[in-house]
Amino acid sequence: GPEVWLGVRGHLGHVGVTFEYTQTEATAVAHLARLDVQGVSVTLHRPLHRNVWLSGGPAIFASRDRRTEAIVYRAGAELEWRLVPRVTLTGSYQWSLQEGSLAGPALQDIPHNTFALKLAAGSASRQGGR
Repeated sequence: GPEVWLGVRGHLGHVGVTFEYTQTEATAVAHLARLDVQGVSVTLHRPLHRNVWLSGGPAIFASRDRRTEAIVYRAGAELEWRLVPRVTLTGSYQWSLQEGSLAGPALQDIPHNTFALKLAAGSASRQGGR
C-alpha cells in the first residue's frame, strides 16, 4: 500500500497539540510476510518554565498481514530541560501494551515500560527554535 503520513499542529492556549496518522509497510524479524502498519497519535507540548517543556500523549498502532494482527497501545511523557543554550537534558517514560502476535495466537498481552535519560549538545540552530 501507499506510504502516508499526515500531521496537523495547532495550539490550545499555551499547549501545542499535534495529531498524526501513519500508514506504511514494514517487515519484522522472523516474519516472512509484508506487514501493513497504521497508527494514530496525539502529542501535547507545554512550556512549564522558560527552559523546561513537558510533552506526551497516547498512540495506537496496528500491524497486520493476511493472517495475523498485533495492536500496540502506547502512552508516553517527556520532560526537557535546556541547561544552557546548546545543552539539553531529557527524561522520558513510555508505556506500551501489545495485544495479539504476528507469530500466531498470543498467549498473553505484552507490556513494556521504558525509561530514558538523554543529554544532548549541539548547535542552537538544530534545537528547534524554542
